[in-house]
Amino acid sequence: MADVPDAASRMPDISHQKILVGYWDNGIADRGQPYGYEFLSRYQSILASLSPGKSRPAAEQEDPESEHCGSHSDHAAALADEAGSQPDIRGQSQPPAQVQEVKATLKKGQVTLSWQPAQGNAEVTGYSVWRDQEKVADTPMTRWYDNQVRPGQTYRYTVTAYNAANNVAPHSLPVTVTLPQPHVGPDKQESRIRAFTPGQSYVAGDKVLYGGKVYRCLNAHTGARHWAPDKAVSLWAAE
Repeated sequence: MADVPDAASRMPDISHQKILVGYWDNGIADRGQPYGYEFLSRYQSILASLSPGKSRPAAEQEDPESEHCGSHSDHAAALADEAGSQPDIRGQSQPPAQVQEVKATLKKGQVTLSWQPAQGNAEVTGYSVWRDQEKVADTPMTRWYDNQVRPGQTYRYTVTAYNAANNVAPHSLPVTVTLPQPHVGPDKQESRIRAFTPGQSYVAGDKVLYGGKVYRCLNAHTGARHWAPDKAVSLWAAE
């Protein structure tokens, strides 16, 4: 009877495959570290370099919903701050009442305007000052000074009130101010009077020198030799 080989003798020799198999199935490397552990560690580091967001732990990853909600909350806070910096115009649909008791005083070549605060349901934000139908100033006060005036001129002033919604009240009753001419001595006044000149236009009140005398124009006209001041008594009067 022939010898029957035992099971061990029938097993193939795979000793040359140990290192290869050990590399993939947690075999032990020469330095005592499992091959499988080294492989997984390198594989995870590769994934981390390609997709950093996916390799982070779940606890460290940002919640997109919380970020989205946070941006909305920040935007809402910014809107609230902006709204707080704007004037509240609720209940400002009606203009303020007409400004009353506007007064004008003249002192040292300057006009001072004053008035009473505008009344009514609408809160007043400020006042506009008008001179000769032209707006010259805005002020939150009930007093204003005009130093842009000239002697001998007449000025007409009105004041209007407005609120935060830019609703404007009617103009106040006007006040008129006339600035006096500066005083001029007789010597200086005579030096400013020009000689009578034919062909020159004159208006009532103009003064000329003629024949050593001062004449004042009575009616507007154009000077002529036959209308000389000493002859045309309807046009000139001696001072």
